[in-house]
This record gives sequence, structure tokens and C-alpha cells, in this order.
Amino acid sequence: MKVISIRSPFQVSVADPTAIASKVELFIWNKGTAMPTFPTYVMSENIPSVTQLEMTYNISPFIAEYINQIQPNKGSTTVTIEDNSNWAYCFAKAYYTTDGTTFTLISEELYICLNSFTNPEDGANFDISNLQYVLLTPNDKIKITYYTNFQIPYYNFVCERDTVSNYIVRYYSSNGSVINAQTILTAGAIEEYNFRIPLAYTSASVQIKIFLGTDIIHEVDCELLDECKYTPNNVDFINSYGGWQSMVFFKASQDSIDIKSTDYNVMQSNWNYNPKIGQSKTMNTNGQQTVKCNSGWVDENYDLLMRDLLLSETILLNGKPVIVKTKQLMYKTYLKDKNINYTIDFEYSNNLINNIV
Repeated sequence: MKVISIRSPFQVSVADPTAIASKVELFIWNKGTAMPTFPTYVMSENIPSVTQLEMTYNISPFIAEYINQIQPNKGSTTVTIEDNSNWAYCFAKAYYTTDGTTFTLISEELYICLNSFTNPEDGANFDISNLQYVLLTPNDKIKITYYTNFQIPYYNFVCERDTVSNYIVRYYSSNGSVINAQTILTAGAIEEYNFRIPLAYTSASVQIKIFLGTDIIHEVDCELLDECKYTPNNVDFINSYGGWQSMVFFKASQDSIDIKSTDYNVMQSNWNYNPKIGQSKTMNTNGQQTVKCNSGWVDENYDLLMRDLLLSETILLNGKPVIVKTKQLMYKTYLKDKNINYTIDFEYSNNLINNIV
């Protein structure tokens, strides 16, 4: 399967020495519904010049509206299928014409589309090609921690069904024994899926390994922690791979509100005014609530998660939508900082007084 990241430009290129124009047809849909009979979008353009024949189309913005990630479905200890609105299919067909009337098909490709982005060093027109599976996390070697009172987090696992082997997830205790094993997907006809892989099984710290047949394809440690002094804050966000990521800020947090209003001078009803009515009045009052969260001591490679958090467009703090107010963050290392701790400012994305219309 070919996977593309829709938060970065993805170009479909058309070039033919005899072409005078081209067009690209996009068929976009979510799993569980049929591929559209007619194109969802049609784009066309003429050749730039007689010496520049290549015509390119950025298809990413057109796919974005078909991916709708609002909140994670956490808490289960069983592997389940992710909501189909978390990803999409795109079938792209490219044509050229030599007379402006008859179009010749030059290429067609099916893409798995994720709400992710690529790095500039990956280059233009980058796609994750010819993969059977991809774990939607920036680094599966990061130890994930969660709080005993919070719902069990998960990773998204996008895969193509194997015709011979099963996908299996196994949970190991601290002594290396298997405490649970679940079949993610049995072998069979090729089909694409997006699964939720729980990062814990029962109330214990575990090591999780995902297998394709007998081969280990991913592994991650998940540590169950408790906090006896502060009230932890749970953050869920869409990471750079387009999957749900959970983080717990265990240590001290600080809530505050910022009030905005407009003051006006008012006119009394008559000269014999009521002194209980003031000369000025505050109107259009509303406010925003902000929270300063503290991660506690974390591993050095948490900088990857912090980067993805600051770059995410979908963030929930304790189940409520927020935006990150922190716009600058210095990565920390054991060598320079010894103990590593991060502090992030969040602002709830709804006003304190409901004025949604």
C-alpha cells in the first residue's frame, strides 16, 4: 500500500511531449462506503509553455475534508478497528490531451491518506510506498506512561492484510512471560485496516510486541504510574503520523482565566437619576481559561512527542479541546539538564461563556 501525508503537499505529475493540457480525477472516500462512481474532484491545466511540459497537482488539500478526528476512543483492553473517519482512500487518475478534446489515461494510483506530515528532508512528492503496515507514532521506542485513574491509551496501526500470516499483539510482564495475546488480523484477501492497539492489559506495566507471523515488527514499553500528590492532566493529540497519541502531565498544574470586555459610558434615563445605576457599564464580557501543565521527569527522547504536540492541530486536555499557547520549547538532554522536565501552556478553545452561534 502507498501512504501519503495530507498535511504536506503531495504532487501528481503529468508530462508528455505531445500534450497541450492535462487533468487529474480524484475519487475520495472512507472505508465502509463505496468508491464514488464519478470523480470527487477534477483538476485541469494547460502546459506552462512549449518548453515546460510538466504539469503538477497538489492533491492534499482536497483529501483533508474527508478526515475528521475529534476524540480518541480509549479504555478498551481489546484490539478494535478505528473509526473510519480517521483516514481515507484516494484513487488518483491522471490524463493528458493532444487536441483539447480526447484525454488519454497516463497513470492511476490508490493511496491510503493519513492526517500526517513529512519532514523537508524527505523531499517533494514523498510517499511511504510498498508497506504492509505502519505504526502511527513518531517513535515506538519511547516508554509510554499513563495514570491509573485514566483510560488505557492506544496506538493506531494501519496495515494491509497478509495473505499468509496473521498480525498478533502480545503483552509481556516484567519477568518476560506472556500475560495476553490477541490476533489483530487473520490472513486472507488483501484489504486495508486501521486498528487501535491498547497500550496496557490489566493494571500493570507491560511490554507490547506486534508480530507478523513469527517476526516482531514493533515493540513498545508502557508503564503504569501513580501520583500521590498532584492531580495529573491527560493530553490526547494527533501526532505527526496521523494517529492518536496520549501523554500524561503528572506534576503540578496551574489554572488561570483571562477576561476581556468593553467598557461604555451610559446615559441616565432622566436628570433625577437613580444613583444605584452607575455611569459606566461593562459589556461583551467573556473569558478564556488557561492551564500550565508540568510533565514531571521524562526520558530524553520525549522531545519527539513534545514536537508533535506543539505541531498538532487537534489536542484534547482531559477530554476538552485546547490549543497550545507555548510557541517556543527548548529540547533538553541528560548531559546538560540532568533531569528532564517540560512545561506547556494550554488554552481551552471554548470561551467561558457560551457564545457559539
